[in-house]
Amino acid sequence: MEKRKLPLWLIGFFQAFGLVLYCSLVALMLSQGESWFKKVPEYFGPFIFLMVFTTSALISAIITLGYPIILFWHKKQKKQAIKLILYTAGWLLVLVISSITIIVTQN
Repeated sequence: MEKRKLPLWLIGFFQAFGLVLYCSLVALMLSQGESWFKKVPEYFGPFIFLMVFTTSALISAIITLGYPIILFWHKKQKKQAIKLILYTAGWLLVLVISSITIIVTQN
């Protein structure tokens, strides 16, 4: 059975959409944090925020750059890796603009 390969633009869409979903979950956690976790002492609030922020940056990098790194170093497909990063960035831009448009038109 032959393995089907997804086109790069579709992989870029999935990566961008996955990042949007992840950011939505983090935003939900941040907006509901006090009601879920109660009030925390003054030191721990910024500490937890910074830990979530840095962990989030790592997870975001893995979502957007994980497969392009595999393409670049392991499969030696440098053009495809760069194209995939550009497709992901393009889809992210489309999704962000769409989200802003929906929010602005609903208010």
